[in-house]
Order: sequence, then C-alpha cells, then structure tokens
Amino acid sequence: MAENSGADTILYDCAGRVATITFNRPNKLNAFDDNQVRRLSEVLRRFDTDPAADVAIMCGRGRAFSSGADVQQRQLRSREEFERLGGPQAHDANAADLLTRAVNWKPVIAAAHGYVMGLGLGLLLECDLIVAEQGTRFQVTETGRGLGGARHWGLLQSRGSGAFATEAALTGRFFTAEEALAAGIINKLAPTANTSTQRWSWPGKSSKFLRSVCGPPSAHGAGTWISSAGKSRCKPSRSSFT
Repeated sequence: MAENSGADTILYDCAGRVATITFNRPNKLNAFDDNQVRRLSEVLRRFDTDPAADVAIMCGRGRAFSSGADVQQRQLRSREEFERLGGPQAHDANAADLLTRAVNWKPVIAAAHGYVMGLGLGLLLECDLIVAEQGTRFQVTETGRGLGGARHWGLLQSRGSGAFATEAALTGRFFTAEEALAAGIINKLAPTANTSTQRWSWPGKSSKFLRSVCGPPSAHGAGTWISSAGKSRCKPSRSSFT
C-alpha cells in the first residue's frame, strides 16, 4: 500500500514562544495513517526540546481537527498484515502514548473545530486545555466499529464527566462542543469562524490564558502544573489510561 512519508502532514511553527502543531491532511479530514503518527511523534519531541517554545497549540487544517485513524489503511489491511503487525497499526505507530513521552512536560492546548473522532478524540483528551469552536462534533468511533471505547471512556472520566462519559463511550453517538463544555470535558468555546484566518486567530488567545495561569515551565521539568480550575495535577498522569 503506497503511503505518504508524512513529512508534510504535520506542520510545526513557533512564534512568540508559542508553538503551533497543525494536522495537515485536509483532503482526508486529517485522518491518521501510520506515517502521520510517526511524524506527530517527531514534532512533539521537537516541541518538547525546543528552547523557544513554552506552550503548544494543536489544531487541524481544513474542515476537521481529525476524523481519527485512516480506515482505508488500518481497518482494511490484509489478513497477512494484521497477523504480521499484531493489530491495525504498525509497531512504531501507536498514537495512544504520544503525549506521554515528554521530558519537559510543557502544556499543550487542543484547538478543535469541525469533527473530532476516534484517534483524534484521544489526542484531544490528552491535551492540557481544550478550546473548541461552537458546533464542533465529537465521537468515540471505536464503539460503532466493535473495537471498544474503554480508553476514551477513561480519558473522559479523567476530566470529571461522570455519567456523560459512560453514555458517550457506550453509545458512540456524536456529541457537541456545547455538551462537552457542560460536562466539563472542554475548557472554553470559541465563536464559529467564517474563514481559516479567523479560526487560526482564536487559539493564540487561549495560549496567553494558559500561560497566565501556569506561569513559565518548571525548571525541574516534569513537576506539577496549575490548571484553569486552580488545582495541581501531575503531568505524567496522562499515561493512566493508555
């Protein structure tokens, strides 16, 4: 199966001590194939070690944050590929632990719009703060495919969404940004953008908010950070549900 090398599917830019990590596969609604997962791992490592970056914004280009895993590649692999790989993804392309490999544990903001599904939802839920455009739709797609939504259930529960997390994971239904805000899953709603330029302007405001709450990164790297709720949270707890 021919694949893109992934080099241009995840973009990295840094300005004003804020890094922007952009999913850049809009023709596929930013669905992740193996090479794109590998590329995101490289970009997150770059952010983690970049002395010019204090905080990152993770966003998607086009009509979606991410529609999840590339079904054409992962779910339609041949029997031989599944047996050789031991699952739908390559051995070095598991997205479940991408945000747990950090050394410096800098804050990451998810700036979501359009659709946030499956693998993309998992990435979003592991970010430190989540800002979503009004009308954004989320879904645990694994449930409908018979793959189980236990990991997403755990991540939703870690944000204190209680019964809503169970409903979303068991039914696999779409839920909106407005529902997510009411359930405490996301931190803020952003107004609907009419153009890509408008959309790309509001995440920067959120990064300033986060830096005002967190302060500069700890000199000790992995310590605690102060959330928007004013409570301490240990960064390595991200790995609890991977």
